[in-house]
Amino acid sequence: MILFPEDSTFSDFRKKERITAYTTTASEYESSTRLTPDETYYWHVRARNPEGDYSAYSSRWSFYVDHKDDWLFSTGPSGGVVIYDDENITEMQDFYINYLGMTSVDFKTLPGDYRYIEIAPADASSDAIFNSIYRPTFNQTTSTDIGTGQANCDSLWVTDGAINIAESFSCSYDGKTYSDWFLPSLDTMELACYLLNSFPVDNIDESVYWTSSYEALPVVGAYTIAFKAISVSGYSYSLGDILLAPETGPPSGEPNIAVLTGRMF
Repeated sequence: MILFPEDSTFSDFRKKERITAYTTTASEYESSTRLTPDETYYWHVRARNPEGDYSAYSSRWSFYVDHKDDWLFSTGPSGGVVIYDDENITEMQDFYINYLGMTSVDFKTLPGDYRYIEIAPADASSDAIFNSIYRPTFNQTTSTDIGTGQANCDSLWVTDGAINIAESFSCSYDGKTYSDWFLPSLDTMELACYLLNSFPVDNIDESVYWTSSYEALPVVGAYTIAFKAISVSGYSYSLGDILLAPETGPPSGEPNIAVLTGRMF
């Protein structure tokens, strides 16, 4: 059996990306290669007798990989990376802890009818502050839990028209097709940090990122997370380091704090 994406004619198949060629005596086959959701794949087979002679290839058949069945750890509808699926907790636990090396993950059920979290395919900003100097300091703590980024942003929404604000950058991110982006929570960004460190995305390349998780008491500030190890002007960060940063950004000499956005679907 030979399996191809997209090209139902198999024209010039030697130049195509062949997903798999597989020999079996069984009547069923499960691909060991993760297939791309929202794509049609085509396949055909041929027989071989005990003497090693092959028949002609069969007619072509096709099947469609539905996007709701297999979007975890693949490209999402906005071209970003799907980092969370609350219907696949076991698979996520195994991957994040045993493969990526996270010590623990507190998985949460997403609100409403949402199932997935997608991280945008590019930074929304490479340098931002968390809060405007033109408005009072927040007096509430926002959640660190997975899936709470949207609710956090609803309570942090910028209304004074100030520029260079992390939450405003995230909500106004011009992502493909969709306009429901938000600044993810700390636990969500921690998942993104470990996943994107192992599987880098070209347009996500800053070292430290804001989250929408904010601490009002006893120390005021917003949580940030280091996406890679870095040492700048005597400040050293390791992968996954979580820091509470002042609302107006890092102290002099520290790396800028960037903005990465997410959405649920």
